Amino acid sequence: MSTNYLNRCVSSVFKKSAKQIILDVAIMHSQLLLSETNKTIATIAYELDFEDPSYFARLFKKVVGLTPSEYRDSTKENK
Repeated sequence: MSTNYLNRCVSSVFKKSAKQIILDVAIMHSQLLLSETNKTIATIAYELDFEDPSYFARLFKKVVGLTPSEYRDSTKENK
């Protein structure tokens, strides 16, 4: 299966590229790790196969609207 074909199939169903769906799932997983563990943000980024923790933090903020630290703090306040 080619990358283009995969993207066309995924896009027709989800209206997003396969890459965007993978990033969305990684961000959801990172939210769980941030709220349930004390792992550093860099460790979480590396565990989710991001090569650069600062790219991970920028992407997280773009998707969630908070930095990973702000997100972690907000989940602790609600517990």
